[in-house]
Amino acid sequence: MEDTKYTKYTNSPICPYCGNVEHDAWEIDFGPCGEGDTEIDCGRCEKIYKVYRECEITYTTEKI
Repeated sequence: MEDTKYTKYTNSPICPYCGNVEHDAWEIDFGPCGEGDTEIDCGRCEKIYKVYRECEITYTTEKI
């Protein structure tokens, strides 16, 4: 079993093979909703891994 302790619920995707942090995650195409999963190539070790993106939308209101 893989050790995913450091790859779950992070601010950027982290390669589960070598630990490389993908700082340009905003460039990854997750489809029209911006949420879901896709496969990407690691920029360091070049292995393919799956990335899941979960989006949370919040709203703020104030009196005019």
